[in-house]
Amino acid sequence: MTDDTSNLILTRLDQLRNDIVSFKSELSERMGRLENRMTTLEIRMNGLENNQSALHADMTHVNQRLDNLGARVERIERRLDLIDS
Repeated sequence: MTDDTSNLILTRLDQLRNDIVSFKSELSERMGRLENRMTTLEIRMNGLENNQSALHADMTHVNQRLDNLGARVERIERRLDLIDS
């Protein structure tokens, strides 16, 4: 009876070990996929930040050009006496 009990315990322990190995393998695989997804998200976020910076620079340039155009229009209006000085 003791041998049968020992064999049952050893069998069960072996099953548990196999389950743990399987779980660790699956967990490692899932972590790898999550790391890949995180890396992809970080790359995309960096791209968005770069795009935002470029848009900000473009908007600054557009605003400067509009300011210059406004000054030019004012000069033209003054020369043509279209506005009060």
